[in-house]
Amino acid sequence: MVRSLRLAARFSCALLLCIPTVARTQQSPNPTSAPNAAGDPASRQPTSDDAQRKHGTVISEDVRQASLVPDGWDPALAGDLVMERLIRVTTPHAKGAHDAEFLCVGQRAYIVEHDNDVQPGHGAGAAQYCVLTVVNLKTLEVKRVIPLAKSGQQFENETLPIGQCFVPRILKRNDNTLRCYFASQPGDREAVTWYRDFDLGTLEFDNRIHKAKLKTAAGVFDMEPRHFHTDAAAQGFTKPAQNHGLYLFDSFKEFDGRLYVAINNFPGKQNALALLHDDRATFEIIGHYNEPQSQQLSESAVNRLPDGTWMAICRNDIGNYHFTTSKDGRRWSVGRELPFVPNGLNSKPTFDKFGGIYYLGWQENTSIHGGRRSVFNLDVSRDGQTWRRKYRFESPDSFQYPTFHEHEGVIWLTVTQGDQGSTDRIMFGKLETVGQFESQAGKTRKPLAPPPEEPAVMKQGVKLFADREYRIVEMPDLVRDLPFLRTSIDNLEVEITKPGTVYALTPTIRPKAASQEAALQEAGFTKVDVPEVQLFPGEINRVSLYRKEANRPERLRFKKMVLLIMDKGAEARLAGASAAQLPIDARTEPPVIITEPGPKPILYNGIELPLEWPPRYLDPESAEPMPVPYLEKPRKRLPIDVGRQLFVDDFLIESTDLKRTFHAAKKFEGNPVFKAETARELGASENGERGEEATTFLGQGGVFWDPAEKHFKMFYVAGWRGPLSLATSTDLVHWTRPDLGMAGGNALLPQGLRWTGPQLKSSGSDNCVWLDLNTPNSAERIKFLTCWMHVPKEQRPPGFNHSLHVSDGRTWSDAVPTDMAADDYCSFFFNPFRQRWCFSIKHTGRRGRCRYYLEASEFLKGADWSGAVYWTNADRLDLPEPAGRYPGAGDPPQLYSLNAVAYESLMVGMHYIHRGPNNRVCAEGQFPKLLDLELGFSRDGFHWDRPDRRSFITGLRTEGSWDRAYVHGTAGVFVVLNDQLVFPYMGTSGVAPSGKRGMYTGGSIGLAMLRRDGFASMDAGEKPGTLTTSPIVFQGRHLFVNVNAPKGELRVEVLSEPGKVLAESKPLTADTTKQRIEWTGRADLAEFVGKPVRLRFHLTSGQLYAFWVTPDSAGASNGYVGAGGPAFSGVRDMPPESEK
Repeated sequence: MVRSLRLAARFSCALLLCIPTVARTQQSPNPTSAPNAAGDPASRQPTSDDAQRKHGTVISEDVRQASLVPDGWDPALAGDLVMERLIRVTTPHAKGAHDAEFLCVGQRAYIVEHDNDVQPGHGAGAAQYCVLTVVNLKTLEVKRVIPLAKSGQQFENETLPIGQCFVPRILKRNDNTLRCYFASQPGDREAVTWYRDFDLGTLEFDNRIHKAKLKTAAGVFDMEPRHFHTDAAAQGFTKPAQNHGLYLFDSFKEFDGRLYVAINNFPGKQNALALLHDDRATFEIIGHYNEPQSQQLSESAVNRLPDGTWMAICRNDIGNYHFTTSKDGRRWSVGRELPFVPNGLNSKPTFDKFGGIYYLGWQENTSIHGGRRSVFNLDVSRDGQTWRRKYRFESPDSFQYPTFHEHEGVIWLTVTQGDQGSTDRIMFGKLETVGQFESQAGKTRKPLAPPPEEPAVMKQGVKLFADREYRIVEMPDLVRDLPFLRTSIDNLEVEITKPGTVYALTPTIRPKAASQEAALQEAGFTKVDVPEVQLFPGEINRVSLYRKEANRPERLRFKKMVLLIMDKGAEARLAGASAAQLPIDARTEPPVIITEPGPKPILYNGIELPLEWPPRYLDPESAEPMPVPYLEKPRKRLPIDVGRQLFVDDFLIESTDLKRTFHAAKKFEGNPVFKAETARELGASENGERGEEATTFLGQGGVFWDPAEKHFKMFYVAGWRGPLSLATSTDLVHWTRPDLGMAGGNALLPQGLRWTGPQLKSSGSDNCVWLDLNTPNSAERIKFLTCWMHVPKEQRPPGFNHSLHVSDGRTWSDAVPTDMAADDYCSFFFNPFRQRWCFSIKHTGRRGRCRYYLEASEFLKGADWSGAVYWTNADRLDLPEPAGRYPGAGDPPQLYSLNAVAYESLMVGMHYIHRGPNNRVCAEGQFPKLLDLELGFSRDGFHWDRPDRRSFITGLRTEGSWDRAYVHGTAGVFVVLNDQLVFPYMGTSGVAPSGKRGMYTGGSIGLAMLRRDGFASMDAGEKPGTLTTSPIVFQGRHLFVNVNAPKGELRVEVLSEPGKVLAESKPLTADTTKQRIEWTGRADLAEFVGKPVRLRFHLTSGQLYAFWVTPDSAGASNGYVGAGGPAFSGVRDMPPESEK
C-alpha cells in the first residue's frame, strides 16, 4: 500500500500533463481578479511541444510570454464600458428570459431565447416559450420579435405537447435559411429536440417542425434523453436516466469544415461532444465526458487547442468548474479543477477563439450586493495555457449565460441579466473589434449604488430565497407579516437561540415535489390543519404549514426546501452551510462545517474552504513552500469571536509599520525533569534495535492536563521499544510513576513487538496517544495509534502496518487496522474548529520523509489511509546542517513528523525537521540523528504558514549534553501553566549512565517555555508605530490585549470601514498577558457588535502579542488552550459558568 500512494502521486502528475499548463502572469489590477498562481504545481508542468510539432503548431516561448493585455489594463472598467452600451432585446411583457444564442447575417443579428410572462428565471413550466428577435446591427434597434415555439402549439405537420419549450439554438443552414432548434419537455414522457426553419428573405418561420436525430453506437433515433443515456451507460456512466433535460448547449463550432457542438442532459449530469451532419438534423455522439461521476458536471463549452487537443470546461453544481481533454474527441480525461479558474460558480461557461486568441468565460463565485451570478470573467490566451484577464463584468443585476460571436471583424454578445428578482432580460451589444483594446484613458469605474434592503417578512411579493429570485405569491394567514429566515432553497441549517413558536413551510407531498414533511416531523413539527397555498409559481411549489414549540436552543437542518418562520418569542440564526451563503457581517457566530455538497464551507474565522477537501493539488516532488490560500486571497471581513487573535501572519493586518519578531522557546534551567530510573527504562532494549539503553521515549506519547484528576499525564515509552507507560505531575517538574496494577508498575500496556490478533496485548511501537477531554464516553478518553511495522516479518499482521484503539486507561478496544500505505512514526491530532480527527501519515517519497493527510469525524473511522492526500514536506527554505557542526552533516532536510494542536484561534503545528545524517551513519558512529522542532501556523487546519525557519526547540549538538540531538515534541504539543506555554520535549544524549553509546540511547525529557501568545510580537521602539486591522466583526463587548510595554504606551482606536474614528481608548502602560482596554467616554464596545470595524493600535516602546474581543469582562477568550492546564476545566478558555 506504500506503493499505492506513489502511484496516486504519479497519476496526479500524469493528469496534469494531459491538461494544458497553467502559467498565469500578473494579477489583474482589479482587486477581485483571480490571484497569481505562480506557486501552484500545475503551473510548472512542461508543455507538450512534441505533440504541437506533430500538428505543425509549435508556439515559441517569446510568443507565449508576449503581453496579452496592455500594462495597466483594468478588466472591470472594460466590462463596465461594454455593459453601458448593451440594449435590451427581450419584450417588455416578458418577466423571465434566459440563455440566448444568436448569429449575425449581413446587417442583422438573429437572437433566440426562451421567455415566460409569469416570473423571473426559467421555472415557469409550460409557460416557457421560445422567440427569435431581429436586431439591426447599425442602429441597434429591435426590428421584430417572432414566436418560435410554445406549449401545445399546432403546426402544419405536428402539435407540440403541453410543456415547456426550452434552450433554443440557431445556425445558418444556407444563404437563405436559418435553422432553430429547441427542446419540448412535456414532463410526463420523453422530451424531444425539434427544429424549425426561418426564411431570411420573408423573415418568417416555416409552419412545420421536425424532430432532430441522435446517432449513437446503437443506431439513429429521435433526439430524446433515453437514447443519449443508453449510449453513455454502455461506456460506464452510472447515474440514472432522466426523461428531460437534453439540450444543445455550447455554440456550434467549425473545425476542419465540420460543425461540432457540446450537448448535455442537465438534470442527468451527462455531457458529450457531438458532430452535426451535413443534413443539419442529425447529431452524432463522438465521445462522452462525465468523469468524475462524483461531481455534478454539465453545461460545457469546448474548443481545440493549438496541438489539436480537444478541451472542455464543465459547470459543476457542487463546486468549481472542471476541465477535461481528449486527443480524438472520443476518449476524455477525468475532469479536474485548474488553478486559473480558482473560484467558479455553477453556471454556463464559454470557450471561443477569435482572431487567433482564445476567450474563456466563467462565472466567479463572488456576489455583488447579494446578487447571484453577478461576476463573469473573460480571460484570453494565445495557446490555451497562459491566461490573462481582459474583461470582468460586475453587476448586481447578474451577468450570466453570455454568448459571443464574431461578425465582420466585430465580436458581439448576448447575456442574461435581471433586476434583483423582478424581471429578467436578454441584453445584446458589441464586445469589441476583434483583438482591439478600447481606450481607458481618463475613464474610471462608477461606484455601484447600494442595494435596497428588503426585510424577510411574510408579505406578498417579498423575495423568498437567498439564491433564487422567487417571490411570495400566497401564504397561510397564520404566518402573515411574521419574520422568516431567508436562505438557500436547497439547504437550511439554523440554530434556534430563543424558545418560542416556529412555523415551517415545505411543498405538499406530490410527484416531483421536494417535500420535507418526514424530516420536519422527525424534528418535532406537526402539520397545521390549514389549506395548502401557492407559495410561488409552479404546481410543485404548493406548500403546507407545520408548527413546533421550541422549548430549548437546538439546531435544525434540512436538505431541501423548508422556509422557517418565527413567532411568539422564537429567535433563530443561520448556521453551517446556510450561514456560508451570507456576507460575513450578516452572521451572528462562526458557522460549523457541512461536508455534504452545497455552498463552499466557511470557517469560524471567515476562511472559505474549497469543496474538494482535503485539497489534492499539492505536488510531493516540489521543493516550494506550501501555498497558503487564505493569506494569498484574504477575506474582506473577518469574524474574531473564537480565541485570542495572534500576529503570526498578516491575516488580520491591513497595514502596519510595526516590526514582527518571532520568539523561540526558552529551555528550563532544571532540565531534564524526567529521565531513565527504573530497571526497564535503564535496561537494554529487547525488541527492534537491540541494545539501546537508558531511554524514556516521549516520541508522540503526549502530555495533557487531566481536569478530572487534577494533574498532568505524560504517556511515554519506558526504554527503547518498551512498554507504554504513564507518569503524572502537578507542576511538570516533579513526576510520579503510579503503580497501575496492570502491566507492571506504571505500564499501561506491556512491551512487545508482536502481533497477537485484534485484542491489544502489547503496545507495538512508534505509537501516538491523545487524551480526549471532549468525549462524553469514558471508555474512549484515550485515543491510541500504534505501529506493527517493526515486528519481525514472519510475525507481522497481514495487510496492514498500524491499528487504532480507544481506552479508558485500563481496557483497550480491539484493533481497527489501517492499510499498509504508510511508514512508521505516524501520528494524529484533533482539530476542534472543524470537529475532525486528523491523521499525519508518514511516507517516504523521492524527497525523503514527508506527510500525507487524512481526516475523519470519528477517530476509529479514520483507518482508511488509502484515501490520504499528500500534505507537506521539508522545502527549499529548510536549510541543511552546516558542514563541520555535526558528524555527517549536509543531508537534505526531511519532514520527520508533524503534530498539531488548537491554540486560541488557530492551529499550531510542530514540524520535526530531520537534518541527517542517515540511520546507517548514526548507527555506525553511535550518535543520535538530528531532529529540530520548528513551528508552523494554520488557520484552516491544512495549509501551514512557516514564516520563521529558525529552530523553536533545538538540540545542542555538543557531546555530553542531555539533549544533544534527536529532539521530539509530544502529541498535544504544549500545555498552559502559570500563564506560560510549556512544551515538554525529549532530547537524546547518545550515551547511557553505563557508558553504552547508541543512536537511540540516553533519552530524557525536559521543558521549554514561552510567554502566553508569545509566538510572535509586533514591536515598536521609541518612535511610535501603528497597526490597523482588516475589517473585523465580533459579538463581544470587551477588548483585551497581551502587551509588553512597561515603559511605553498602547492606545487603541475603533475605526469605521472608511476610516472614521468611532472610539478611542485610554493609554495603557503595562506588561501583562491579559488586560482589558478602557475607553474614553464609553464603557465597552457594545455599540459595534455585529458591525464591521477596524482597530488601530498605537504603540510606543513595547511589544503587542495578541488582542481579542469577548463577552466576558474577565477576559475568557472562547479560544483553545493546547493540551490544557490547571486554569481550565477542559481545552478551551471559557467563562466559569460555561465550563460546567
